[in-house]
Amino acid sequence: MPSLTRSRLRATSAGLVALLVATIIPLGGPQAAHAQTEWKQTFQVITPVQENSAASALRDSVVDVATREGISLRRSPDDESARPISQIEEELLEQGLDFTSANRLFIRYDFQAERGQLQRSIESLHFIYRPEGADGQDLSIMNVDVSEAPAIANLLENSGMTLRTNEASFSPFREQLMFHKLPSSQLVALGGDVIRDTEEAESERRRLLRAVQRFLY
Repeated sequence: MPSLTRSRLRATSAGLVALLVATIIPLGGPQAAHAQTEWKQTFQVITPVQENSAASALRDSVVDVATREGISLRRSPDDESARPISQIEEELLEQGLDFTSANRLFIRYDFQAERGQLQRSIESLHFIYRPEGADGQDLSIMNVDVSEAPAIANLLENSGMTLRTNEASFSPFREQLMFHKLPSSQLVALGGDVIRDTEEAESERRRLLRAVQRFLY
């Protein structure tokens, strides 16, 4: 009888050890425990849409893909639902605009680092028309939530422009439109907070650049 009791105690102890180990080490083993996000930042910038630039080429490509594949888009992020691209075009024409009127682009990013590797994604694209000078207000041209448009996500990843400095080198839109490759871009939102102060925006932009450079170079 004492021998049987000791056996039961050993079995109970072994079970407790196994339970503690399972509690300490997450599912997936020791490697999963280290696969936590080291750094994460969501932010938005605005950049000019200049002719013969990656931004203008992307604008035209989005319209082409949406028209060819019948993709519905929102004109503004505040729109409740997406509409056919032809319907947005008719509305723009009534206002004396078209898709090529877009002269500014808001880009929202999600950056996160795991195991020293930086994962970068473009979450949304919002093309607007901004009148020159102080008069007038921004008018939305079209808005793309990338997660809702697989064809546009594919466009960002697999289409782009050849480099002016080396026509044999191809760079996808996703890379050409990374904020650290857009010297004229301005930070307008960090996380969920809008940044209106110019000095604060530039200070935060430099901080983001340093963080990105630490992981990329």
